[in-house]
Amino acid sequence: MVNYKGTILYNKNIEWNDSLNENSGHMLDDGLNYQVPVTLRNGSALIIIRLDNDKAKNMMLIIAIPITLLSIIVFFSIFYYLSRRIIKEVQQIALIVERIKNGDHHARIMLKGEDELSQLGSNINEMASAISDTIEEIKKSELYKRELITGMSHDLKTPLTSLIGYLMLIKDKKDIKNKDQKHYIELSFRKSIQLKKLIEDLFEYSKYSSHSVKLELVNFSMSTFIQQITESYSPQLEEKKIPFESILQSRKIRYTGDPQLLSRAMGNLMDNLLKYSEGDRKSSLELMNCENEIRIIIKNRVISLKMDDMNLLFERMTRGDSSRSNIDGSGLGLAICREIIQLHRGEIHAKMNDDMFEIEIQLPC
Repeated sequence: MVNYKGTILYNKNIEWNDSLNENSGHMLDDGLNYQVPVTLRNGSALIIIRLDNDKAKNMMLIIAIPITLLSIIVFFSIFYYLSRRIIKEVQQIALIVERIKNGDHHARIMLKGEDELSQLGSNINEMASAISDTIEEIKKSELYKRELITGMSHDLKTPLTSLIGYLMLIKDKKDIKNKDQKHYIELSFRKSIQLKKLIEDLFEYSKYSSHSVKLELVNFSMSTFIQQITESYSPQLEEKKIPFESILQSRKIRYTGDPQLLSRAMGNLMDNLLKYSEGDRKSSLELMNCENEIRIIIKNRVISLKMDDMNLLFERMTRGDSSRSNIDGSGLGLAICREIIQLHRGEIHAKMNDDMFEIEIQLPC
């Protein structure tokens, strides 16, 4: 018997008595001693009953076996649930990867949670998207290539056939008059120039679209540059009786770029304006200095242009006029213009505002 301070008051071996039930005290953590509180005349004390070793072991086994069995059951239940989920997710990933391998590049893994398998699934989805985008780009490139070959074959064949015909007339017709001969020679010369232009545009577009061109960067006055462009086209605009206005927000706008390539791009846009302008409404070329960028806007009146997506005009071999015979050109002018602007990290867009056709160029400063 000990008091609450741990001092032994009385010590004697006793037999286990069933009358000491669970309400009389409680088992200590070591499983070998039983503690019972008692009240004495001079205070309170605790009776520490040391159990017989065999009986203690039996009690421990009685308690430990069910707990152990329960722990094993819980462990295997959790393990089975987790392993089943993991196996199911792995099987799904394997199935989707197999579908992607067989050509179904739109197959995607359903993501659940944020564990390692979900991360793996996300990476596979991103890889499948990249593969799908690459294949679409290849298909689009092949389609454009076929369209380009078909269109250029047609455009090259037409002036070449005419040229051969005129030269054969000059060669075979013995009694040809000098006046007719001169006329045929003039027509042959014009067709040769047209053929030369088509071939130059084709090579130029191939060069710019391959991004192998190195820009010769120069800091120059964009205001003066635009003014020179409009002045160089003034005779042609007057000849075609196209009212035209040049609008400069400021004469002190400067830009760092390749003036030769930009001159080529602006020339294509002005050629486009000369070919397709209709009516007597004033066309214009406007230069603006906006925050962090320079904007160039070209406007001209076009009635016959009907397209759902105006930006398709910048694709290869696309014309606003579906007729290919009444207007000279390769159909590559605006496509070349877009490639040059993109080489300058800029953007070019087209839109219709009522009957006014607008092309806007945005060049970052």
